[in-house]
Amino acid sequence: VTLPEQRRKDDAARAEALNCADFVILCLPDEAARAAVAMIENPRTRVIDASSAHRVAEGWTYGFPEVVGRDAVAGAARVSNPGC
Repeated sequence: VTLPEQRRKDDAARAEALNCADFVILCLPDEAARAAVAMIENPRTRVIDASSAHRVAEGWTYGFPEVVGRDAVAGAARVSNPGC
């Protein structure tokens, strides 16, 4: 799913794109990552968030299989990237 340059700041277009995607990888500042996730209204869209916004958030799996287990990461709908 790709948005044309002129629609990238359009929240309705961003929400539509996020909800059409099967899988989303967010590489955004924390507040923007939280806002993007809040736009997702369906349980089908899976998310990996590279920010620190969701690292300890309830409902998110910490994406470190050596700690939480490979199956937990593979089956999670929301994965927070371990980061540095």
